[in-house]
Amino acid sequence: MSQVFDHFDPLIPNGPSNPWVTPATPAPSVPWFTPVVPSMPPAQDPEAVKRILEEFAKAREAAAIVDKALGNKDCVDPEKAKLLDRIVWLEKIIDALLAAKKQ
Repeated sequence: MSQVFDHFDPLIPNGPSNPWVTPATPAPSVPWFTPVVPSMPPAQDPEAVKRILEEFAKAREAAAIVDKALGNKDCVDPEKAKLLDRIVWLEKIIDALLAAKKQ
């Protein structure tokens, strides 16, 4: 499992400070406020990032099967677990971008 995280970590964009995306701003309780919609420069394709995330999920599933077959225990490295948080964050933004693109 560790190899999957090591391989995909540099391929998956970082958190909200990442320059290729403007995170959605939470709407304060002000009636005239319009939330900021996430955006990406044209050089970054949200569909390409989504494909990387899908490849990561498949590789992670395969690694879990291998770990189980070899009797490897599930030990979570806190640093590698941060990658899962980044993925959740990215999936939300990518879903919003792709939904906006369809409209």
